[in-house]
Amino acid sequence: MELEGLKRQMKFLAEQGISVHTLITDRHLSVNKWMRENCKAVLHAYDLWHVAKGFKKKLLAQLKQRDNKPLCVWSKAMTNHLYHSVLYSNSPQVLEAKWLSMER
Repeated sequence: MELEGLKRQMKFLAEQGISVHTLITDRHLSVNKWMRENCKAVLHAYDLWHVAKGFKKKLLAQLKQRDNKPLCVWSKAMTNHLYHSVLYSNSPQVLEAKWLSMER
């Protein structure tokens, strides 16, 4: 359903003479593939909320699997650090440096 809606919207915008330069979506696999194959000129990015949600889910699964339950209390702080890193960075290099500062 998401993919069909995206196709219709992109077609509608093109018919109206509106060019799309950037599109932000969730991490839906079929949308990613379609954008990669059909809209190469459009910068496709992911919604930060969906990225953070996926990160926290995978982080908690890894921590529980490896019996690191004491580290689970840090999952909220790590997710907040992800938000902060993305929201307050003006370049990919600054974003990377902020994100990696969590290791220290």
